[in-house]
Amino acid sequence: MDVRLLLFCIVFYGFATFFRKLAVDQIHPFQFEIFSGAFHAAFIPLFVYLAGRQGPIQPAPLSAMGWTFLCTVFHISAAIAFGFMIRGSNNTGVITALVSLSPIVTLALSTTFLGETFSPWKIVAFALALLSAIIVNF
Repeated sequence: MDVRLLLFCIVFYGFATFFRKLAVDQIHPFQFEIFSGAFHAAFIPLFVYLAGRQGPIQPAPLSAMGWTFLCTVFHISAAIAFGFMIRGSNNTGVITALVSLSPIVTLALSTTFLGETFSPWKIVAFALALLSAIIVNF
């Protein structure tokens, strides 16, 4: 795992959540998703260019398109729910911490369907994550 990318993601997701909070306090969470989708679409030419720099872009298998569609549906659904939770809330940090437990679901699915293994350290990490969620609520 590249620690620099991990730190980048932590910092940028933190800023993104902060900016989302500022936005949904002023506009409806559905409006936020409309604007966000439009901004994502504006980046398509850049993404095509950057992908092409890595070599020829191969046609995407239908299964990859299906997984991408499902990912997008789940992401948008969670993003809208998150927007409603933080809108007008004084607990944005707590809400974000609790929502950040989503990797537990990912690891459970990966273990069940992709053959990833639980290690004693992963179990300890789960316990600590759940404990931190409980503590952050007090």
